[in-house]
Amino acid sequence: MADGATNTFQGPLKFLLQAASALTAAFEKVVKILGDVGLILPSFKQYATLFPHSDGIRRVLCLFFEDILNLYAVLLNIMTNRSTSSQCCKGDVEPADQQAQD
Repeated sequence: MADGATNTFQGPLKFLLQAASALTAAFEKVVKILGDVGLILPSFKQYATLFPHSDGIRRVLCLFFEDILNLYAVLLNIMTNRSTSSQCCKGDVEPADQQAQD
């Protein structure tokens, strides 16, 4: 009987640990990407000042900044959906004592 109870708890616990590990790895990758972007930004500012009248440089800078904004939009969307989905479930379940009173 103890083996059945142990297995009942080990499966979900293993899943939770794997999910937490995957989230941590994804977060570390996002932090690295944002750090890399932060390191590159000063170089682009230098290019813009070196070639103030170059339409080609301006187009490249616009594309670069567009990609950064797209990355931020994706990250914001992920974070917003995650917090929204966790919040919507909080109010859906009433505590047992409140259900008994109704």
